[in-house]
Amino acid sequence: MTAQAVRVQLSRLGAADPALPADLLVSGPVHANPHNGGPHPATKIFRGSSPSLPYGLAIKAVDTSSKPDAGLWFEREAGVLRQLDEDQCRDYPGLTARLHVADIASGLMVTEWLEGRNLRKHFYLNMFREQQRNKGITAAGKWLSRLHDTWGRETAVFDTSGFVQDIHTRILANSGDRKDRHLKYLEVLQAAASKLADEPGVVSLQHGDFSPNNLVIANDQMDLRSFDFSNPAPAPVEIDMAHFLLNRTVKLGTSLRSGSPSGPWQEIPQWQAFSLGYFGVADHPPGRRLSWYALRTLLARAPFLNLFSQDRSRSRIERFDRRRELRRVESLIEVLAEDVGC
Repeated sequence: MTAQAVRVQLSRLGAADPALPADLLVSGPVHANPHNGGPHPATKIFRGSSPSLPYGLAIKAVDTSSKPDAGLWFEREAGVLRQLDEDQCRDYPGLTARLHVADIASGLMVTEWLEGRNLRKHFYLNMFREQQRNKGITAAGKWLSRLHDTWGRETAVFDTSGFVQDIHTRILANSGDRKDRHLKYLEVLQAAASKLADEPGVVSLQHGDFSPNNLVIANDQMDLRSFDFSNPAPAPVEIDMAHFLLNRTVKLGTSLRSGSPSGPWQEIPQWQAFSLGYFGVADHPPGRRLSWYALRTLLARAPFLNLFSQDRSRSRIERFDRRRELRRVESLIEVLAEDVGC
């Protein structure tokens, strides 16, 4: 879809929806995410502007034919944004970009364009300043806690069997000469899953792609806003926690070690900073559920890192970067597997 095609579609929608200004200009796409077999449908992001609006607009064009459940994906994100618009109107800054229009027929979703630096850039600019990085991690924990406060939490048992089967398929297809190593750790994950099968945990709204890339710094107090959700649905709160803490820009690596009586997380600065934001205290016990979901996240990622590291269509630098990241991931897998298997 081109900017002109988007403009035509929005003109038609604008005739029936006063949320869209008639003098809207559309440019881009400024970002494109093709569907490459992963969970996301193909999308393009365009930018909109109008003299009648105090801020720009982000226009997400979702190709609802790119995967069978793309329409459901679209509707879930739109539904969450609508609900949060209602629930967060009392708070400033809001949790998310304000929703203007979501039209499943055209696959267009129009939200406020969030200006400012995202948390990923903050981490890179403060690569050697741990205190400043940890302020960003604390802010992320605070944002996730606000999301769960707004949406609500409940205690429930969550079926993990689908996770294990999906990872098994990925390992067989993509792990190559690392297959036996990855399958060994999958056995640990599977054995621990049976222990979690009857153990209730805290469930709330899952962001789905809770990462520094999708969190924008709103002000000098490090309040954050998110501009993207990825197939949001009720899920254990540890899934988003693990996804964020394992992001490479959070610099979780050699500091996560085995052998601690309180588990591998408890004494590391990254967990303490996140715990301070989410729980209000730096020493909240993370528990083995976090290690289980972290191990699940890494075992799902490792086969693709292995595949990409050997993809000759990519540059030598890209392949080297994927190999380096795979080594980091596998070192974390070893530590977490030890904690989960206890």
